[in-house]
Amino acid sequence: MTVLFTSHNMAEVTELCDRVIFLDHGKIIAENTPSGLAQKIRFCRIRLAFDDTLTGKVKILLDNYHYQYKLSGNYFTIETEEEKIGQLLGRFSMAKLKYAQINIDKPTLEDFFLKVVRENK
Repeated sequence: MTVLFTSHNMAEVTELCDRVIFLDHGKIIAENTPSGLAQKIRFCRIRLAFDDTLTGKVKILLDNYHYQYKLSGNYFTIETEEEKIGQLLGRFSMAKLKYAQINIDKPTLEDFFLKVVRENK
């Protein structure tokens, strides 16, 4: 059985749907499972918390290696390819910059949706 379900809430779509189709002006621009579409995003989001005294040193390291990051308080959010996460963490270790907390978020259907919207403007 096929049910047509439309939504802009990608978390809801991920939970309810086995297959997803994205349309743009009536044309199919992407079709796959929710996880299959999310895997097309190559970047993971890493959130690291450092002691306040290390913030300046962390910024220097990230700038020296040309990482794009956002800083909020003592939390750095960095997007990098999944296979390069080890390299990034190794650089912190070599510089003796110990993080207090780490979260790694893999891409979601929401990330894919936002990418498609940006590309099809």
